[in-house]
This record gives sequence, structure tokens and C-alpha cells, in this order.
Amino acid sequence: MEKEAQEKKETQKELLDIVQRFSDIPVEIEVVVGRARKTLGELLGMGIGSVVELDREVKDFVDIKVNGKLIARGELVVVDGKVGVKIKEVVKGEG
Repeated sequence: MEKEAQEKKETQKELLDIVQRFSDIPVEIEVVVGRARKTLGELLGMGIGSVVELDREVKDFVDIKVNGKLIARGELVVVDGKVGVKIKEVVKGEG
């Protein structure tokens, strides 16, 4: 049992070393507030003051994507006068 625990510890250290080697690679984070579907005619008819109704309620979480893959959901917040997102759940196996 001790040998298995030691091997697991060594494997975890190796994985951490690999992750740390790639930790400075930039990734794109996208926060999706919602979506809308309009015809081209409706789009061309829009102007200043037009409102695009999205497919979500105000209380709904937003999707957080990294390089296009859904990784989490969260809620919009204001941080020092800027819009941010607070992670509320991590998504596994979706995308």
C-alpha cells in the first residue's frame, strides 16, 4: 500500500511539473451572456437604441469558455468599475 501511495505521489508531482512548464501559454477567456437569433432584415433595421433580447433571464449564470470550450458558469459582478464574472460552478465533460 505504501508503494502505491508513493507512486501516486510521484505521478502527481510529474503532472504538476508538466502543467507548470505550460503555465505561461496564453488562453482566451470568453464570457457568453446569451444568444439571439434574428433575420438579416431585422438586423439591418436595428440602430442606436435598439434592444436585442437574449435567450437568458437576468438571474441566469453566464457561460465561461476557455479557447471555445465551456469550463464553468458564473454570475456577472462589478470590480473596480469594470464588469467581471464570479465562478459559481465548474463544468466537467461538456463543451
